[in-house]
Amino acid sequence: MMERGLVRFLFLILAVAICGAASVFQPISDSHRSAALDVFVPVDGSYKSLEEAYEALKTLEILGIDKKSDLSSATCENVVKVLALSSSTLKDALYALSVNGILKCKSGEDVPKDIVSKLQTGVKEAKLLLDFYYSVRGLVLVKEQFSGTHISLGDAEAVFRSIKALSQSDGKWRYSPNNPESSTFAAGLAFETLAGVISLAPSEIDHSLIQTLKTGITKLFDSIQKYDDGTFYFDESEGPISTTASVIRGLKSFAASESTGLNLPGEKIVGLAKFFLGVGIPVIGDCSFPLTRLLSAASASFGGGFVALQGLDCLELGFSLGGSARVAFLEEVVTHSDGRRSRSISSLVTRRSNLRCSFSVSAHLRLSPIRGSRCLRTSQWILQEVGFSEKIHTLISLEEAYEAFKALEILGIDKKSDLSSATCENVVKVLASPSSSTLKDAFYALSVNGILKCKSGEDVPKDIVSKLQAGVKDAKLLLDFYYSVKGLVLVKEQFSGTDISLGDAEAVFRSIKALSQSDGRWLYSSNNPESSTFAAGLALETLAGVISLAPSEIDQSLIQTLKTGITKLFDSIQKYDDGTFYFDESEGPISTTASVIRGLKSFAASESTGLNLPGEKIVGLAKFFLGVGIPGDAKDFFNQIDALACLEDNRFSVPLILSLPSSVISLTKKEPLKVKVSTVLGSKAPALSVKLAQALSSGSKGSSVINNQELKFDAESATYFLESFPKNFDVGKYTFVFEILLDESANEKAYITEAQTKVPIAATGAITIENAEIAVLDSDVGSVESQKKLDLTKDEAVSLSANHLQKLRLSFQLTTPIGHVFKPHQAFLKLKHESQVEHIFLVKTSGKKSELFLDFLGLVEKLYYLSGKYEIQLTIGDASMENSLLSNIGHIELDLPERPEKAARPPLQPTDPYSRYVPKAEISHIFRIPEKLPAKQISLVFLGLIVLPFIGFLIGVSLLSLLTRLGVNIKSFPSSVGAATSALLFHGGIGAVLLLYVLFWVKAIGSVHDSKGTVFAGSVSVVRRTQNTVSPRSSIEQAEICLKDIYSSL
Repeated sequence: MMERGLVRFLFLILAVAICGAASVFQPISDSHRSAALDVFVPVDGSYKSLEEAYEALKTLEILGIDKKSDLSSATCENVVKVLALSSSTLKDALYALSVNGILKCKSGEDVPKDIVSKLQTGVKEAKLLLDFYYSVRGLVLVKEQFSGTHISLGDAEAVFRSIKALSQSDGKWRYSPNNPESSTFAAGLAFETLAGVISLAPSEIDHSLIQTLKTGITKLFDSIQKYDDGTFYFDESEGPISTTASVIRGLKSFAASESTGLNLPGEKIVGLAKFFLGVGIPVIGDCSFPLTRLLSAASASFGGGFVALQGLDCLELGFSLGGSARVAFLEEVVTHSDGRRSRSISSLVTRRSNLRCSFSVSAHLRLSPIRGSRCLRTSQWILQEVGFSEKIHTLISLEEAYEAFKALEILGIDKKSDLSSATCENVVKVLASPSSSTLKDAFYALSVNGILKCKSGEDVPKDIVSKLQAGVKDAKLLLDFYYSVKGLVLVKEQFSGTDISLGDAEAVFRSIKALSQSDGRWLYSSNNPESSTFAAGLALETLAGVISLAPSEIDQSLIQTLKTGITKLFDSIQKYDDGTFYFDESEGPISTTASVIRGLKSFAASESTGLNLPGEKIVGLAKFFLGVGIPGDAKDFFNQIDALACLEDNRFSVPLILSLPSSVISLTKKEPLKVKVSTVLGSKAPALSVKLAQALSSGSKGSSVINNQELKFDAESATYFLESFPKNFDVGKYTFVFEILLDESANEKAYITEAQTKVPIAATGAITIENAEIAVLDSDVGSVESQKKLDLTKDEAVSLSANHLQKLRLSFQLTTPIGHVFKPHQAFLKLKHESQVEHIFLVKTSGKKSELFLDFLGLVEKLYYLSGKYEIQLTIGDASMENSLLSNIGHIELDLPERPEKAARPPLQPTDPYSRYVPKAEISHIFRIPEKLPAKQISLVFLGLIVLPFIGFLIGVSLLSLLTRLGVNIKSFPSSVGAATSALLFHGGIGAVLLLYVLFWVKAIGSVHDSKGTVFAGSVSVVRRTQNTVSPRSSIEQAEICLKDIYSSL
């Protein structure tokens, strides 16, 4: 069975390698079908959820793989169950109907009425995009699957607009109106949903809405991303494959429902196809296939079966190609409160694979980590969850195993029994085969062995010793010296009876010392001029090992030179303003500083005369590591813990840290001041005394409230405390200055403390509020018109009124527990108009009283001339005030002048986004009353006057012949045919214009006295329609019809 699984595993690797390595994009092949059978066909024939069942069955259907008969039984049973329950969620209903569309579990005219009602209710009550999606798509599936079913959305256009309200100007969509974050993945869901609305609409959706949606699709394609090979894709938190697939599904659905079609750029459509063909075969098991089916051979090779993971919403494992190596990757899938799913990826190797923690597959089917953020912790968690804790080391290198075990050992966490088996197997393997192991492998194998005791006693690994000794002789690089010398030291420590020494120890010492620089830094190689502080730490560890392995004492001049270099190294240390010290370089401040501290500890342990290091800087280094919190990277986390352990136990100086359980002291509760002194890892400090040298108030200049007060010691809790504060100690912010004095002089060499430790302290208490009152004053003489006493500890219902010529005064007095005037950090009055316009005024403290004057005459512009009711609210708050308040005082009715025309208007207040879709108020058109017309006889008289000139013209023409006879000279009139024709046309045009005037006025007079709906005044018509008024949504075509009706009467 294992051999068969192994063959399938190697075959899948080969298939993906061929697909990923090909320079030409290949269409779907038998490799995809083989992978689909491995991933989507469960052994027991059942799926964890209907969503996963649909995805699997849909994939098999697309690939032409018929497995319905094998998978339908248990799945159909679940489908029927969901469709029969009214308590099913909208999501369950959608996927039940989706699976039913493939397996035909329930069909014909047996319509699931409860589910239909639930989906229709879901559409009406939906606020989130996913609720619209599940409801509308579910109704579409019911309509498609059950014959004779007539399902439509009566308010389809309103639903369309509600969904469209979630769209953004860049083509992306939001999941919720309350969440401003937009998403490309959501855009695909929205297109599918709107396509469903169109198909369920009883009548055609407003074409302007469709056109707006098409514009959004065009803008969405503007944000598409591109690879150099011409592949296009969309990318977001859901991952490029999921995001791009969502958009394509949405476009397909929308294009199928819309008659006019979509005009999309052909180059980008081809690029999208190339993207999906170029990703190879993603073997991804969603939550129902955790780590599974990755391959049965992989399960057999580990000696057990993969089981479902618990603790995360879903942990997916898949593959992508990394050169010639096989690479697996892990992604944590997070489900948000509004239904969105996204992947949390801490580091990316390539945009296509979305790698969080990478693992390469070796020839022996063993997984080992490629360096990546959080790989160590993720690997351990995965293997513990799936039952492979005994195989933990198959997923991590010996270096990372050492860092993990060392950190756990320092923190007192015992996990050796759970994790030692597989790791020890690897340790023994490395120590037994030195020829195939590097110096680094040998060093870390011995380091892990020192913790787990995989190999001990007198069974010395001679081959490894020889390899390490040869490494010392042949070494040129600092790292080669480091691994070889440190490895020999570990062999000497771990195997009893072993006599290992360096006969030429001083020569080795000088070879390493040759890499040092005048500023205290060191070179990694004599051929590389770049010096490093990190390398200095490695060099000090290595030289300490040479000293411990030397058969005789090293030349003291070399030791002294090295100490001088250490002093110079500390001259380059960096400092923060809070007294924190650190070393920094390209490796990062945590790694660099930890390397130096490890080197100092090792060198001080090997050297008898000791190191004289500046105590202030050693304490500053401890404060640096304690101040970085918990690093997010496993390497940094190890360096932090290991460096603190070195500071905890060394031969130069152990820093003591003063800490407070709480930096807030309540004077109301009469809490004592408590202080603890310990080492960096929390161990008890030696006998000492703690003195509060000063307590400096932030408001005073140099004066101390408490001086030289020694704290008492409670041995049971190992806490130093001050029982009571002096009577003049008041609320506020202080800086307490502590001094630590070691009782025994013998301890002064081993322990080091800061000369003075400054700690910020906040003293809080209940503030007394007295003499609170609010009054309306006359502006002229300042006399009180109305005045009210207030109790600010509770809400009041004060009612006041004022005009723009009056003032409002608010005053109160705040005192501390010892009777001093208290000036709060925040005190302001808020006036809120009934139109929701708010105004905030600061309350100032002067002398013993906090007071605010509002002169309404000078505030009318700021108040936007808004008369009416204003709610009054007072807010008083301070970090030192335990009884901060938000008090509703009452209201004031203001009578302000009318707003001038050019005065600023109040700002628009935020409204519910859905209010734009509520029915608008009916528009009532009021037309002008027709003017009184003159009598018909008067109109005829004026008509006659207008016609007279024309009659005169006719008389003139008729008299033309008579004039000719009378000798009138018309010889200038053209006689040629062409010229005569032009002259006749000219005069005929003038006559035609005159004729139009006559016809116009004859028709106008008839319309004036016969028409009831149209009134003509000159050449301008005014239309009065008493019925069938034109609505605001009338189209241009309707307006044209109205005009035609009007002019047809002419």
